Amino acid sequence: MNNRDHTAIKVLHRFSWMAAIVGLLLVLLNVTDFSSENLALMVGIGFLIAAGNIYLLSTVFHLMLVRTDRTPQ
Repeated sequence: MNNRDHTAIKVLHRFSWMAAIVGLLLVLLNVTDFSSENLALMVGIGFLIAAGNIYLLSTVFHLMLVRTDRTPQ
């Protein structure tokens, strides 16, 4: 795994944490009006779901790169 791959994984981790923080703030600020018509709340929930997906993908990319580094050539 080269430095460029490692940097890409770090960037994806940071994006996932930023999305989680934004989602959490939106949810906490708009949870009082809990309905499907509350756009800010729905966007916050979407950010939380996206954060989990981004984090999962960055972990999968990392594991794939580690595995390809260990395969004999």
